[in-house]
Amino acid sequence: MKRRITILVGCLLLFLIGVAIGHLLSVPVAASGAGQYKRSPDDKLVAFADTLDDGSLLGPHRTYCRLMIQTVPPSPRTIRSARIEDTAVPPIDWREEGSIVWASNSSAVTFKCDARQTSVEMTLKIEP
Repeated sequence: MKRRITILVGCLLLFLIGVAIGHLLSVPVAASGAGQYKRSPDDKLVAFADTLDDGSLLGPHRTYCRLMIQTVPPSPRTIRSARIEDTAVPPIDWREEGSIVWASNSSAVTFKCDARQTSVEMTLKIEP
């Protein structure tokens, strides 16, 4: 009788450990990736271009480009943001293949990916 209880408790313990490990491997991890940034000519805004990968350790992954314009630190505030799914293999490496070009009056910013011949322009409203 003691042996059956020991085997049952051991099996239950192994099952619970397996469930806990499975849960930990399916929890989403923070997005990781790399990119670049560039300040505007008037030093009031900063443009960011990143390629990020997020998902769980064993589950599906998703790769996307995040293009963003923020005010300068210490209290950054997002002005414009765009998220573009990146289905290219390999994904865009903004450090090597991309560039950020500001208009001379800081009214627009163009994100260019030279390798994919792609560009996205974000225009800002300039107050008089």
